[in-house]
Amino acid sequence: MVAMAVNAAGRLETPRTMKPNHLYMFASAAAITLVAASAWGIATWQRSPQTAVPIVVTPPAPTTVAPHVEPERKDTLPKPRLGPPSAAPPARPRRSEDWLATANRLRGQKRWRDAARAYENAARLGKEPHTVNAAQFSAALLRRDHLGDPKGALVALQKLAGNLTTGPLAEETLWETATTQRILGKTEAERVTLLKLLNVGKKETVVTRRAQARLREIL
Repeated sequence: MVAMAVNAAGRLETPRTMKPNHLYMFASAAAITLVAASAWGIATWQRSPQTAVPIVVTPPAPTTVAPHVEPERKDTLPKPRLGPPSAAPPARPRRSEDWLATANRLRGQKRWRDAARAYENAARLGKEPHTVNAAQFSAALLRRDHLGDPKGALVALQKLAGNLTTGPLAEETLWETATTQRILGKTEAERVTLLKLLNVGKKETVVTRRAQARLREIL
């Protein structure tokens, strides 16, 4: 429309060749043409479909927060094992005979110190001479042979030998007394003990034969 208006105005006479009243008419016609062209263009634009440019709003990405997980706890201390209830400890012996039986059992288990104490308890509580003497003799040998106490054993054996006059235990006690003196390097005391043993043992026995053989070695 605008191009048509321009073409129409071009076909009109130029102002130089036109009269004044014609010039006025020319300007009015040109203005009317331009106004009409503008109105037609506006109407055409309004009737044409408008392409809307969509505005895309991108929301922020959601923030994923990892759940807090407690670390697995491991027990550092071993769990106690539940076993069968332990048996009640044996009753403490009260009689000399009970202590003597306990001492024999402990000696069989090689519990030397406990066995020696049990023999000593049997000797302390004993009323029968044979029980007391046997317990003292066994306790002395344990001290010498397993507890490293030959001096204590010698004292106990000499005390026991003074209470015995005859019999197999008297010979055994004198022989073990002489053996302990030999361990301690008391050769003269050993000789005296062996001679005493031969006087006690009127009959020839295994112990008296050993005493005679030892006397021949040290004389």
